[in-house]
Amino acid sequence: AATVAAATRAAALDDSAGTTPFSDVLSDPARGGVEPRRSLLSAAGTATPVGLFANRNAAERSAGETTGSWVRDLLRGLA
Repeated sequence: AATVAAATRAAALDDSAGTTPFSDVLSDPARGGVEPRRSLLSAAGTATPVGLFANRNAAERSAGETTGSWVRDLLRGLA
């Protein structure tokens, strides 16, 4: 079980071309990795963040046995 868990985690974190399902822009920490979340103006002129990122968590920080991305964790579980 530990070997399978380690192998699926390594595969889920692999951003090399041909392996990752995410675009080059999303996988690049200098471009898509620093893109802020979109927001909409809401009541009293405050901004409300909306949307999700495909390759990383939008607001929450993951802890424990995770890749740090809800989609990567989903794909890992399916693998």
